[in-house]
Amino acid sequence: MEEFQTSTPTKHPIFAPYDFTPFRRHPLVYNSDGKQVVTCIDPAFLAEKISTGAYHTILRSLEVEESVRTKADESDRKRFLRRYWGEVFQIYVNDRLRDVFPLEAGQFYTSPKWDSPKAKSNEEAFDGVLALGDSLVVMEDKGKYLEFSAKYSGRREALLKDLHERFGVGVQQLANSLEIVFNNDPSQDRHTFSERDKAKQSLLRFNLEDAKRVKKVYPVLIVQDFSLETGFANRELRKLFEHEIKSRRVDQELVRPLSLLTVEDLETVIPYLSKIPLTDILEEYIKPHEPLYTFEHILNAYIQRKRISRRGNDWIEQRFEELRLSITDWFTVID
Repeated sequence: MEEFQTSTPTKHPIFAPYDFTPFRRHPLVYNSDGKQVVTCIDPAFLAEKISTGAYHTILRSLEVEESVRTKADESDRKRFLRRYWGEVFQIYVNDRLRDVFPLEAGQFYTSPKWDSPKAKSNEEAFDGVLALGDSLVVMEDKGKYLEFSAKYSGRREALLKDLHERFGVGVQQLANSLEIVFNNDPSQDRHTFSERDKAKQSLLRFNLEDAKRVKKVYPVLIVQDFSLETGFANRELRKLFEHEIKSRRVDQELVRPLSLLTVEDLETVIPYLSKIPLTDILEEYIKPHEPLYTFEHILNAYIQRKRISRRGNDWIEQRFEELRLSITDWFTVID
């Protein structure tokens, strides 16, 4: 196994055949010394630069050499990593779901807060909740990315360790919140939650009677890192959630296995939600599948069996077309 270290220090040696960093950082390259014309090496790298590249660009802009770093510099970087980017990602996810489930339908709760005076006044119960009959889909959104060298070192242990460290907290949050809502200890109170407006007035409330009607709960972790789309990551975080929920005072028959979705998976499934309940799709996803099967692969096989025609995401396609038109003048297509 050939290994090397990049110019940027990494936690683990990188396995050379996995490293496409130069192409990802610079998807456009000059094709002459005159630097008048550029070539796009691969459109996928350019698309990634436009999307996930924004995260890394902002993060690098907040990096200051240790010799001149101040507490304010470190504070800005921590706030970005721990709060700001995650909030933006959560808003995006909830906005896309709100397009399908308007507030007046009374099904989707955006960033609901605990109602109980015992809970913190502004603490979120979940990042999003979807109520579908006697089923409840509870969501946590994580805009984090796996550490670079953990992904490309070729070492399973390094990958698993980083996966658990960065995304295990979302799994724990889901388990903790489910115990608060569905605690089966008679000596403990259950707590309700509600979506609120900017004045903190309740817009949509999930009360104790609503909780009693729930027969199945589907925990979902939505992530931004597209490298987690494989069944491997889904299996590992599902195992972690199973361990966590078993230690909670919750009826184990109530809670279904965890589903890990990337934001691309969510964007793909949204056009079908007017025809197929999300819970039906999640039930298919949690069945035993080949370890490397992605959510999209499983979804495509499912809709094919159901004889449902393929659907595109109009919102995404419109934004992509706007982006394409905005950069078309930069390129000359050569057959």
